[in-house]
Amino acid sequence: MAITVNDFELDGSPDTHSSVGQEGNEFVTKLSEEVRNGLHITAGTRDPNVSTVEAKALVEAWRSGKRSGTGSLDLEGLTARGRIKRLFG
Repeated sequence: MAITVNDFELDGSPDTHSSVGQEGNEFVTKLSEEVRNGLHITAGTRDPNVSTVEAKALVEAWRSGKRSGTGSLDLEGLTARGRIKRLFG
């Protein structure tokens, strides 16, 4: 189960104005469309034997219209605040 990320930005905290915040902003603006289309949060797996990185392939297939066997629920208006700790290529 994955939650797609359609839009994101740095928060307005004071760190945004530091060199770390500037580096973060530069990182975000340089993400390719391909990377942006794969952004997601893995919310769960069918069982412990399913790798969490499989959600990326699920999201990419869903975004490209290959939705066979894949359901979706629109979470319009939902916002969340989080921190990127790890990215997979």
